[in-house]
Amino acid sequence: MDTHHSKEELIRVFNAYPGLYDLLPVPKESESFETVEFWKQINTELNEDKIQIPQLLDYFKKYKSEIQSFKPNLDNLYYLAGKDDLTTCASVSYTHL
Repeated sequence: MDTHHSKEELIRVFNAYPGLYDLLPVPKESESFETVEFWKQINTELNEDKIQIPQLLDYFKKYKSEIQSFKPNLDNLYYLAGKDDLTTCASVSYTHL
């Protein structure tokens, strides 16, 4: 929990991380997370102007296109499953710290 920065400051920082955009869903056509209009609509629906339009919309647009056009070759795909013993659990005492 960050008690030092405002929501707007945190959003500004988060908007700069491409990995967060990779976590957005990649729907067929119903949602267009990569458009400015989508994010303006979010602001309107929330009755708030604080949600910044993400900086990396072009990045997400390219990522979405690559994901949707990916055609895996399943000819040599194998699923390997196994079983192992349960992980040993141990009780640890931290009273010496």
